This record gives sequence, C-alpha cells and structure tokens, in this order.
Amino acid sequence: MGKGASIRFYDAVRALLWITLLFGGTIVVGQPFLDIAKFNHSFGPVQDDYSIFRTTSFAFQLPILIKKDAILIGSSIEDTRLENENKSVIYQLINLTFNAGFKKNLNDRQSILIMAINRFNSDEISIKSHHHQLGIIGLWEVKKSSNFTYKLGFYFNSEFFGPFVSPLFGIDLILNKNLRFFGTLPVNATLYNSKSEKLGWGVGFNGLISSFQRKENLYIQRSINDINLFADYYFRKQLVLQAKASYLVGSRFKEYDTDDEIDWALNLVKFGDDRSERSSIPVNGLLLQVALIFRYQLN
Repeated sequence: MGKGASIRFYDAVRALLWITLLFGGTIVVGQPFLDIAKFNHSFGPVQDDYSIFRTTSFAFQLPILIKKDAILIGSSIEDTRLENENKSVIYQLINLTFNAGFKKNLNDRQSILIMAINRFNSDEISIKSHHHQLGIIGLWEVKKSSNFTYKLGFYFNSEFFGPFVSPLFGIDLILNKNLRFFGTLPVNATLYNSKSEKLGWGVGFNGLISSFQRKENLYIQRSINDINLFADYYFRKQLVLQAKASYLVGSRFKEYDTDDEIDWALNLVKFGDDRSERSSIPVNGLLLQVALIFRYQLN
C-alpha cells in the first residue's frame, strides 16, 4: 500500500472508530489501528439487589476507499439481560445495528462525515418495521496540528420515546508519545496510555440513552452511565484481550406504554415529558467486562 493510500485508509478508519465508539462499544479512537471484529461479554451484580446485569455483543466494521474519500460500513448485535436471583430473565433487550456512511476529505486538514444508523431494538431478534429506529450523525473534523484534532457535529435518532437530538464535540489530544486523551462529549471521554507494545490501559466514562420495543405494547428506556478502568493485552499484533472494570451509576430501566411519548429531547432535556412510568428499575454497581478483538495495525 502506497503512502497516500495508507494515509487515506488511516483517516477512514479514524472516522469509523469515532462512530463505533459513540454507538457500538468502547474502541480506542485516534490510535493507529482498526478493530475489525470484537466479541464482548460483561456481567455484574446489581447494587442493593440480588439480580445480575449482563451483556454480550459482537461487532465488525470496514472502511472502503474511493480515491481520497471513503464509504464506511459496520454492523453489530447486542444482547442485554437483567436476571433475578434465580437466573430468571426480567428483561432481555436485543439490539441489531447496521451503519453506512460517507466521509469526504475537503483538504489535508478538514473533512465531513455523514452516517446513517439503522437500529432494530426490541425484546427479540427480529427485523420488523415497528422495531426500527433511524439515526443520523454529521461531523466536521478539523486537524489543528499533528497532536490535536477536534470535531463538531450532531446526532439524531428516532427513539421510541420521541425524537432525540444531541450536539457533539469531539477531541483527540496527544499529550506525549504514550499518553492520549480523546472523547465525544457529552457521550464519552477516555485517557489512554500505550504502556508498551504488549500492554495499554485507560480510564474513561460513557453515558448512553436507548429505547427498546416490547411485545406487550410497552417500551423500555435504558439509561447507562459508567466510569471505567480497562487494559489491553496483545497476544499477537492482531489479537487483543481487553479487560475492563466499570461502575454503573445513575443507570436505570424505565418502562412506558408504547403511545406514551415526549415531544422531543435535546440530550438530557426533554420537552413535553408528561409520561407515566409503568416501572423503574435502578441498575447500579460493579460491572466486569472481557473482550476478544481482531485488530489491524496501521503502522
């Protein structure tokens, strides 16, 4: 691969990693690699209860170069369960996601990205119209220097509780040869230390809101907020084991009638929210995660 092609591939990968970090799991943004495939499992006890919260997911992503620009595609499946002390399932939430987008390089320092996100969120593995959500991301990226890049943009999604809109501010700051700070506010932020060729570690936070349709003419609004510490161990150059410990705080499953919606939401601010909760279950406590990753190094 020539130098120009390598640079274009790297830029395309960085754009796809930002999207995957936002809405498909935790991936190290701005680092010189692409997680082509990732299997993740997490589990932990719920604080002040005997129930167990667990999630299993698989994701893949691929950039396709077109001259100086790129088409970005990806897909993921996630199974989240809340179980009681007898291991009976209280909630099972399935997420199927298909992403497709286009990145246009305006010049050596600026680019724009438009990404469509198709989700099917329900309590079963299915692709049905009433389980469908359409999301759109727009990002303008500016590379101010070799050590600092920022992004401005927006995120829209047709949640089951109503239209959801959030402004996005992204940052990728290289502090020194080993230490990097990156994130997309208000969704996440990470401080990452590439300790050696075999080991890297980081600390960060994530905050996500999503909704899932249920069979009983109900929907679940899931709010997950976590503070985490993680480590990456390289068995080989392409094979990585990631271990993570997260603490869930202010996380909750809320249940509403299907036709009980808000007017719209601007991030955490909800307009016309006079809904009546059918139930509300807090999900707080320690969450342990392990992931196996097939990773492509760009240099």
